[in-house]
Amino acid sequence: MIAFPEPVAKATAPKLPPLSTLERRIRTALLTALDKIRGATRLADIRDAVDRGEVEAAVEAIRVELGEAFLRSAVPQALRQAYEIEGDDVATALGYTFDILTPQAVDWVRQNAGSLIRQWGDSSRDALRNLVAEGFRLNVPTATLARQIRQTGIGLTWRQARAVLNLRQRLTADGLDAAKVDARAERYFKRLARYRAELISRTEMARASEYARHEAWRQGIVEGFIDPTRTEQEWTATEDHRCCEECADLDGTRASIPDGHFISANGTDGGVGPPLHPACRCRATAVAVGSKPLPRAQVNVV
Repeated sequence: MIAFPEPVAKATAPKLPPLSTLERRIRTALLTALDKIRGATRLADIRDAVDRGEVEAAVEAIRVELGEAFLRSAVPQALRQAYEIEGDDVATALGYTFDILTPQAVDWVRQNAGSLIRQWGDSSRDALRNLVAEGFRLNVPTATLARQIRQTGIGLTWRQARAVLNLRQRLTADGLDAAKVDARAERYFKRLARYRAELISRTEMARASEYARHEAWRQGIVEGFIDPTRTEQEWTATEDHRCCEECADLDGTRASIPDGHFISANGTDGGVGPPLHPACRCRATAVAVGSKPLPRAQVNVV
């Protein structure tokens, strides 16, 4: 049966840890997808669509589908490996072998990889639509708007793309020439694109690990290594000043194993478990029913 170690205090983590090897693979894949899109997108096609006043045609001129195609070849393998590593770790500790080829495991990797790519593509297209509409509203010259779309909007959220656009407007108002504006905007774009890629990679790797842990528990129950009447799962948050109030409220909450629903005493809904939000560092931990809760997380602790 599952053995439970003595509870230990959670470590304080004032900074995000370095990306793992698999997280770096996802980040690299996302940034490579951006490069492929930008390299295949022709300014003339964007200008023609803008001249005609056609927002959707301008968006279609940005070859987002090429980035999506590349991600379909790169992302599933990384997610599968993260899923398998975590599942193996849980199962090995309990004395059985994790099966990555169960229908649940195979479906999760396929569906989650597809969802990640779809959401990334949809949000990128949404940002481009808003960028084009904003350019029309501000009467930005066609050539300038086309260049801004190609250099500013690809692969970012609308909030991020608007931030780059606002920078462009401020620099132009300050009298900088177009070449300097483009250079400053390009550096800002790359910083935001890298930040978004890292945020996605951390979140998706955490999600893969959590769902693999649940699948390993499910397999352990079937194999007789885990007794679900004596074992449950506890929401475990990281104790430091970056822990959000929702995660802190859920910390210590228990749910049935393997797929129970987390609801805190204050009503915070944690669903079937972490991650609760992008870059969430919480995890679900197997504990003995009736055992002493792990230490509570604290909010705004330096």
